[in-house]
Amino acid sequence: MPFLKETTKETLNHLLDRIAQKNGLRHTIYFPNGDKYTGEWLHDKKHGKGTEVYKKTGAIYDGDWKDGKRNGFGTFSTLQRASKEHVKVYSGGWKNDKKDGYGTYLYSESVYYEAGGNRYEGTWKDGMKHGPGKFFFPDKGQLYEGVWAQDIAKCGTLVDSGRGEASDPTTYPIPKVCLTDVQSVLMEAQSHLKERE
Repeated sequence: MPFLKETTKETLNHLLDRIAQKNGLRHTIYFPNGDKYTGEWLHDKKHGKGTEVYKKTGAIYDGDWKDGKRNGFGTFSTLQRASKEHVKVYSGGWKNDKKDGYGTYLYSESVYYEAGGNRYEGTWKDGMKHGPGKFFFPDKGQLYEGVWAQDIAKCGTLVDSGRGEASDPTTYPIPKVCLTDVQSVLMEAQSHLKERE
């Protein structure tokens, strides 16, 4: 009886699918919605260093990717329609496509955000301010330093900072808080404690 050799010939569909798989560094890939990505791939997903340009908004993300999501350090910039220039909005950590870890978020619409725009520098979790951070109000000459939980400031201090250089300072400076008679305050607190015992 003749021996029949099994053929392991790859079908055309499997061959084309294997060739189309994206792994390693690739040139620009264009998506059906008009977005484009230039960078590294792993198992057909954005993975490693890369830059994506979002056609609908003109925004750009440049940084680290993992399993098709922004993950690691990256910078997100938006396109200013009037000037056609990109302005950095966020620079810092990302996890699962959301701001996470330490980062700086710039709140100004101006191209000159570093000179006069409000900004937050601190920790993020799940895309929200969470943990210690500083919120700068350079146009008012003030700084809020404190702790946030799920995007809400929970505890902190607001102080004048750079008031002399501020473009629109508050009418009155924030007064310094101090005790004029520390001993009397301590004695009063001790007497209230003794009364409770």
